[in-house]
Amino acid sequence: MSGLRTLPSGPAGKEPARNDPCPCGSGLKYKQCCAIRPRTARPATAARVALGPLSAQGRELATQNAVNRAIRQPAAKAGATARPGAPPAWQDRRHQAAARCLQDARALRQAGRVEEAIPLLQQAAGLEPANPLIRLDLGTALLFCGRVNEAVDSFATAVRLDPKLAPAHYQLGVALTHQGQVAAAIAELRAAVALAPKLADAHLQLGRLLYARQQTEQAAAAFETAAACLPGTGTGRAAAARALIARNRRDEAITLLRRARSLDPKSIDVVRVLATTLAEAGRFEEAEEQLAQAVALDATGAADCYDLANFRKLTPQDRPLVERMTALSQAGGIAESERMLLHFALGKAHDDLREFETAIGHFDAANRIRGRSASLDRRALAASVDRVIELFPRDGNGFDTTLGLDDERPVIIVGLPRSGTTLLEQVLSSHPAVAAGGELGFWGELGPLAMAPGAKPFTRESLGELGARYQAVLRGISADALRVTDKNLVNFLYLGLLRLAFPRAFVIHCRRHPVDNCLSMYTTFLTPRDTLFMGNREDLVFYHGEYSRMMRHWRDVLPPGRFLEIDYEALTADREAETRRLISFCELDWHDACLRPERNQRAIITASRWQARQPVYRSSVERWRNYRPWLGPLADLLPQAERGGQNS
Repeated sequence: MSGLRTLPSGPAGKEPARNDPCPCGSGLKYKQCCAIRPRTARPATAARVALGPLSAQGRELATQNAVNRAIRQPAAKAGATARPGAPPAWQDRRHQAAARCLQDARALRQAGRVEEAIPLLQQAAGLEPANPLIRLDLGTALLFCGRVNEAVDSFATAVRLDPKLAPAHYQLGVALTHQGQVAAAIAELRAAVALAPKLADAHLQLGRLLYARQQTEQAAAAFETAAACLPGTGTGRAAAARALIARNRRDEAITLLRRARSLDPKSIDVVRVLATTLAEAGRFEEAEEQLAQAVALDATGAADCYDLANFRKLTPQDRPLVERMTALSQAGGIAESERMLLHFALGKAHDDLREFETAIGHFDAANRIRGRSASLDRRALAASVDRVIELFPRDGNGFDTTLGLDDERPVIIVGLPRSGTTLLEQVLSSHPAVAAGGELGFWGELGPLAMAPGAKPFTRESLGELGARYQAVLRGISADALRVTDKNLVNFLYLGLLRLAFPRAFVIHCRRHPVDNCLSMYTTFLTPRDTLFMGNREDLVFYHGEYSRMMRHWRDVLPPGRFLEIDYEALTADREAETRRLISFCELDWHDACLRPERNQRAIITASRWQARQPVYRSSVERWRNYRPWLGPLADLLPQAERGGQNS
């Protein structure tokens, strides 16, 4: 197994006392941690704190000790005299059998044959069903193999059996993140760090999730704690830089990361965070240089290859990168999450090279893996749309706009993923009076509670409290901007509630050709919370239908002066006319900078960060025609005259 080193010992090479803190940095006592496992080797610090389950060196993460702790007692010797109080012989035999399963499974995992280890781990769990450590080990293997739903069940069982087992809470948080259950994941990660304050991996993952939800100060605190857990290491310095980034101090973060590179040139974490930070700032050439070095440092760096493939349009000169990714995608011993990234990257590469049949094969392979993490609950989605329509009917009986706040700062941008929402926010935030909020999680968190069956009726007081909390979020983005954008894509379900709380808010709906839109979602890796319906073409078609039903309702209900629809195709065909219409709708004076969104210097952390830095282009319009023979169910979204000639 890569990244192993000799187990650390105490002062002067002596073994630590059993009640001393374990020198591995887990935050546990030595007797609870490394004293239980064989004194051979354990993952190096850099491996244990690598960037989450997508990292090749992070496969074992916080559970590496637990794998070996599952066997707490040596197997009884044949013919040994039974001790007073010893378990019955049948229990001892079950324990021995479980121990053999675990040892064989560990050997398979170390050989990169993780899938083969799973039946042995399941057998061990059946032999010792009350052992939470076996469940933890099983969950880790399942997650590695992309069997996310089963991993969640296994980790949840470990937590139920031992609520104080910090690594189980951590790994459950990671698995829930893969399912898109971000709020539940954050809760588990908080539980992990409460139990093991020095578990750096959990602090890092918590910081990433909070940062993605725009909870920047909490994210910075989590990253700072991770850095304090790892003093003098490249990973610790990278975490400190992440804290600066969360506080919008990117230039300082880049300076810190460059200094960290000089101190530890081989720190893969430093290189990756530096590359990401440069890319988010639009400095793609510098980012690409860093990523090339990351690939050189980690030959199995799937995430690095993915980023390299997505920083620009690939050409025939990039064949060596394509060949490298192809070989890596076919190799054994890599996590399915990494293999998924490689297939997305290869699909994009072959699309750039106009090898569309090969490209769709890789996109299909990527989505087979993505589809195992979660699936769309069609009944729940349809019920949600029904509920919203019931609360806010077309006759207007659900609206009393006299109850809300007199505030026209919110600009709510809605649209399906990959419909042009990032481009539109980039255009708007190029205006000096507009601040970009990105994907704020406010309405997605509070909306379901406020609109749940049995919830109290909306009143001036309740809406005032809700509105005041949202105003605080907007002030945190900009204290003096006339408009602040919020482009969280789930907001399409909460436009009625938002209309009540902020009757003067502006709502902009981004539309795109349905097949181009769905194909773009199918061929793009997005964060797990956005991908519940993207790994399956039938689910994509269903989701598009329910989304369209919801937006038709809002088109009838919301007043024209507060609801505008912008077509991606029109924006790219006649940029100035559509941009002027957009700025006028937001009741702002014209500013020429809005015609040059590629010069907007704000950081972009979405999957569109490269595209949004390019001049407005039309190459994505009618892209679906390249994939006409392989559209399958997506062809149902075409007009009848356009259908025909598709394969399933």
